Amino acid sequence: MNAVTRFHRPRWVIARVIDDKTVLYQADSGEVFYLEGTAVAMWRWIAERDDFTMDDLAQAMSAAFAGDPDQMRAEIKTFIDDLVEQSLLHIGEAAACR
Repeated sequence: MNAVTRFHRPRWVIARVIDDKTVLYQADSGEVFYLEGTAVAMWRWIAERDDFTMDDLAQAMSAAFAGDPDQMRAEIKTFIDDLVEQSLLHIGEAAACR
């Protein structure tokens, strides 16, 4: 994966906000995941889009948190890698998977 790889949220991932956390339910596996802190902001941004790149997310988070996109990329890459590993995000454009 690189900065221009496209990602999308699968239809079977259900998200609910509870207090200051986001709960993700992966309907295929039945697993539940909890997001806190900046991960909540990143997921909210992701959920509003059909697909995106890591650079898109880095730019949005740097604007939201007044940070340097280059410094945020390592945290964002780890977050995206974890989501892909748990099948909460897929690689590729959303239109290609419908």
